[in-house]
Amino acid sequence: MNRARLASDFAAQQSRRFDDLAEDMSKTAAVDRVAADFYVAMAAAASASYVFSLGDALAYPSLRVATGFGTVGRLDLVLSDPDLAKIAEAALRPLDLGESVRVHRGTPAQVVPGINGPYDLVMARTEPAMFLELYDYVVRLLRTGGSLLLGPWHRAGDDGDEDQPRPEGEAELLERLAEDSRFVAYLPATESPLIAVRRR
Repeated sequence: MNRARLASDFAAQQSRRFDDLAEDMSKTAAVDRVAADFYVAMAAAASASYVFSLGDALAYPSLRVATGFGTVGRLDLVLSDPDLAKIAEAALRPLDLGESVRVHRGTPAQVVPGINGPYDLVMARTEPAMFLELYDYVVRLLRTGGSLLLGPWHRAGDDGDEDQPRPEGEAELLERLAEDSRFVAYLPATESPLIAVRRR
């Protein structure tokens, strides 16, 4: 059994209680259970209780993360797709998340400037150019010692062309993060999220 198949089967075993949520969300957005396992594990490793999530692609992983909060924790989830937001809101009661999750409807530019932190973990999957516009707002939301999971924006092999142009603003965003002394960051060689920790 190859590694990708093994990861897929493992993710399915871990997420059986979320089958209905995955089915509902897959009607409006891609649901990647393996990616969701990554976010859940990263949130647990960071002992994150206060999480901010930005991007429709993170709706399913974010709700999975929130189920691990226990009695204390908060997830603020920004969704621009109204149908996806409706599904997420409908899932809160069955998952017993009504007190710990708030769904914010609107584009990142509309919502992020009005959000107050601090958060232990920020997960963002928006276009790099959009994130650049919100960079200072997002940094303000992240507490010292907090973690940022950013991207990925392109998966090599999705269309069989590994040399296709990278998203607009990606180079500028990576340069800004690399030069920002407030962060120590790791960019995986594979198409996985960039991981950064705010150290001051």
